[in-house]
Amino acid sequence: MKGTTDIDECSNPNVCGQNALCQNTPGNYTCVCPEGFFGNPFDGCVDIDECEHPNACGPGATCRNVVGGRECYCPPGYEGDAYTTGCGDMDECSRTNPCGRNAHCTNLEGSFKCACPPGFIGDPMTDCTGSCFNHTTKNVYILVNKSLFAETNT
Repeated sequence: MKGTTDIDECSNPNVCGQNALCQNTPGNYTCVCPEGFFGNPFDGCVDIDECEHPNACGPGATCRNVVGGRECYCPPGYEGDAYTTGCGDMDECSRTNPCGRNAHCTNLEGSFKCACPPGFIGDPMTDCTGSCFNHTTKNVYILVNKSLFAETNT
């Protein structure tokens, strides 16, 4: 008997179900669901939503399902390892001061606040200037999720 030639059943693109991987073996083949998928690989594999699992990401992180896996990220105003240890408040004020000249920066959970100090007027995001007048109004700006809100305190 002469040597036999293996037929590669995986050369047929429809031998396995949708999203399944074909693995050719001598004289046979098998189908498997790739990582991040489940189901009968001969009928088809379906994406697993890893974000439905508890602790899919670290504490405080946001999970986004992607085909075959997940993405974890820290929301705006937070930093850390989104996949393992989680996200904590980012102290924007301890880095480069995000406020304008002469303004005071106050760190808030997930954000920060800029305010002109007593005796100063102006836009605390750009410049607070000293004033010889008695002003009872001061502008305060708060950054929340990359949106700037102004409030006037009297």
